Order: sequence, then structure tokens, then C-alpha cells
Amino acid sequence: MHVAGRKSHHVSRFTFHILRHRLAALIATLVASEAIYLYAFARRYALLRYWNEPLLDLGKIAQRDFVWAAEFVAAFVALFALYALAIRLCHSERSKESHPRVTKALRRFAAQGDRLWLVVIVGTLVFGVTLLLVYPVGAGDIFDYVVHGVLLARYHVSPLVQVGTSFPQEPLVAFSAWRHYPSYYGPLWSWLEAGVDLFAGPRDLLANLLMFKSVALAGVLCSAWLIAQIVARRAPDRALQSVVFLAWNPLVLFEATTNGHNDVIMLAFVLAAFLAWERGRWTWAVVAMTLSVLVKAPPLPLLGLLSVAVVAQAPGWQVKLQRAAISAGFVAALMGVAYLTFPQSLASALNLRGRAELFTNSLPAVAMRSLQLAMPQAAAESLARTGALLAFALFGTWKAWQTWKEPARLLRSSFETIAFLLLLATPWFQPWYALWLVALAAIYPREAKGADAAQKLAGLFSLTVTWSYVVYGFAWFWFVPQMNWGNTLGVQATGFLVTYALPLAYLARRLLR
Repeated sequence: MHVAGRKSHHVSRFTFHILRHRLAALIATLVASEAIYLYAFARRYALLRYWNEPLLDLGKIAQRDFVWAAEFVAAFVALFALYALAIRLCHSERSKESHPRVTKALRRFAAQGDRLWLVVIVGTLVFGVTLLLVYPVGAGDIFDYVVHGVLLARYHVSPLVQVGTSFPQEPLVAFSAWRHYPSYYGPLWSWLEAGVDLFAGPRDLLANLLMFKSVALAGVLCSAWLIAQIVARRAPDRALQSVVFLAWNPLVLFEATTNGHNDVIMLAFVLAAFLAWERGRWTWAVVAMTLSVLVKAPPLPLLGLLSVAVVAQAPGWQVKLQRAAISAGFVAALMGVAYLTFPQSLASALNLRGRAELFTNSLPAVAMRSLQLAMPQAAAESLARTGALLAFALFGTWKAWQTWKEPARLLRSSFETIAFLLLLATPWFQPWYALWLVALAAIYPREAKGADAAQKLAGLFSLTVTWSYVVYGFAWFWFVPQMNWGNTLGVQATGFLVTYALPLAYLARRLLR
């Protein structure tokens, strides 16, 4: 008893000191993180230095140098350590300690609430503006956005059908990595691409890049606000922490404001849909989720889960059928208007397969390359793709059934469905897809079992996916024979282990407890 009492007193003193200096510590975390962003990213990969050179990436700018690769990894590890500290500092759950000094510190924390929010907002803006000035080293998608906007705004053709190489007179096409392929995004995003081109000016590449990056930063801020609104309804004391979980996540900031990915725009609509659902406005929820699909297709499973919850929540079968009809009508009307007002409407609507034929950095990709050692490539691809699709269909059906039985678990089912998709089922995986999991983990109901585990899994995954940049941008070129073994099975297996080993190990540990 005496030992236990001493331990409790020690914990109380530690908690007191953490709470007492929380605001100063959060500011110090902001400053330290900004220093890393400036040194490891803005200094190394300055946008104003490289913007006019086509088809650059992380490895090319770094010249595959080991020191630069190590610095990239170390920078993200340090940023995620500071990020974890920021989350801890913004954690305001009531302490179980009864020591009077801790109670006083908790009151002090409550009084500092507005200033903590101000630091978080300022930090997000500072980080975002800094990364606006970093070359998009992680992917060339932003250059594709520019070309798609040019095709729609200047040539009045559908980027969902036409390819950049069909317009050799257009100088910006040379910067597009996917210029031989049409856009696989939705018409809503395509119109936004065209709007950016018209606003930034014809053929002004730098202005277009900065505009798309600014749109992505606006998407982060909008998503953060939506998260605050959703979480505040259930657990007001966790709203700040949930906002930090997204807005200060180094991967979110890197993929949004450095690489300019449109995933944050898609996620803003997803979060708007869940906010409408939480407020009981199911029609607006269906509309917002449909709009997210019209930006990019991945929320389709979430639209299905939302539709199930909307119908299941209705009292009586007559009302259920009415809701099902209304929901289907909204989806069909929005999809119809979006595509019928688009150039080459029918061809654009039929271009829905996307990059489903591709495999990279995923469990199905490793399975396909392994099967290819014993069978033709076409058969291996078909078997791996079918297996992944079947597994995801079964898991999604299970989650839909759970949601039907308990509509209130919609947010949990959504997180679990996307986690299964990203960790086990998608054949084509890219680092910025982890943003989907981060956003859904941020709004995971705090009262539900596994809420902390959901955030830990998403946070860990968003760290390990950054290491895949080193595998594909550096190690592949350092160890060419080993990485190309088995028709690139070597690099696929290495990328999978680096990206997924820790998150899957953590998930397995949680499930087996």
C-alpha cells in the first residue's frame, strides 16, 4: 500500500508539470516542427528552384544520395515524434488523479483552451505555407491536374476521355507523368481543375502549382473544422486533439500542401457527410457523400454504408423503402447532372475503371508477383485481383450488416472498411491513401471500444508509408538486381514489409488481446 501511494503521488506530480506547461510546450513543438520543415524540405526541395524542370521527383533531385535519403527518413521520424507530443499536449480528458495540484493544473488547462486552439490554427497555417514552397517531390499528380484543367478550360474536351499527348502544341503536357492516360477522377474535380487554370492564367505553370497547393491547404483547414464539429457533438473535450490528429499530421501536410493531392478535397466532402449524419440530416449526408465520389471514386464503399444506415434508421418498412428511393434518387440525379453537363458525357461516364489493372506496394501486388513465378502474368493478375475483391466484398458485407443492425456504428464501420481496404485489399496503393484512414480515425467515436487503437493504427500507418518513398525512390536504384528479382517481386515485397509490417503487427496484437 505504501509503494502504491508513492507511485500515485509521483504520477500526480508528473501530470501536474505536464499540464502546467502545456501551452509553452505546444508552442515549442510548433517551432521545432517548423524548423524541420524548413531545413529538410523547404531548403532541400525548393519549389522556386525546380518548378520549371519536368518530371522530377524525390530521388532525382536527391540524386539517389544515401545522406539525403537518411535525412528524409529522419525528418519524418522526428516530425512524427513531435506530432505525437502535440497530440498528448492537446489531450484534455479528465485526469483520474485527485491530487489538488493536478486539479489546479486542469483548471489552468481549461483556461488556456482558446490559446491552445490559436496555436494549433497558426501552426497548421505556418506548416502549410512553408510546404507550399516545396517542390512536389512525392508524386507528379499535381502536374496532371494542371494539364487536365487546360484540356477542359482551353480546349473544351473531357480529360476523362482525352489524353495530354493528343495536344502536342500544349507545352505543359511535357510536365505530366500520366500524359498518355486520361484522368480517372470525377467530373466535380475536373471542373475545379478547369477553374484553377482559368484563375491562375493560361500556361502559367508556377501559378497553377501554387493554386492547387492552396486548394489542398484549404481542404486541410476545412476538414479540420468539420472534424471539430463532429467530435464536439460527442466529446467536446477531445475536439482539439482530434483536429491536431489531422491538421498536424506530417503525412497529411506533406501530401496535401507539398504534393497537392486532391484527397483532402474528397475527404472534406466525406466529413461533411458524416457531420450531416450526426446532426440527423440524412438527405444532406447522402448529397455530400455523393459529391465526394464525384471528386474521386474511393468513397463509394462509404456511400454504400451511409445508404444502409439511412435506410436502417427509418421506422417501419414503408419509411425504409421511401428513404431508399429518395437516397437512390439523389445519387442518380447528382451523378446524372455531373456527367450530362460534362463534355463527351457518355464516354466520360464509362471511364470508371481507373487504375484497377495496376499493382503496386500492396498485399495483392506481392501475391500477384509471387503467383507469376508459377503461372502467366495475366492469370496471376486475375487471381490476385479476384481474391482481393472477394475478400473486400465479404468484409464490406459484414460491415454493412453490422451497420444495418446498429446504424449508430456508421463511423466505426467506415473506419474499419477503409482500414481493411488499405491494409489488405487494394492492389494499387500510394502513400497519400493513408490520409483517408487518418481522417476517419480523427472522428472515430471516443466512447466506442478501440477509439485510441484506431488513432494509433492510423498514426503509425501514416509514418510507415513515408518510408516507402525511400524504397521506391532510392533503394530500388541502389540494389537493382535484388529489387528486380521475380519481375520486381523484390521491390514489391520490400515496399510491403517497410510500409505494412508495423501497422499489421500492431493490429494483430490488438485483435489477439
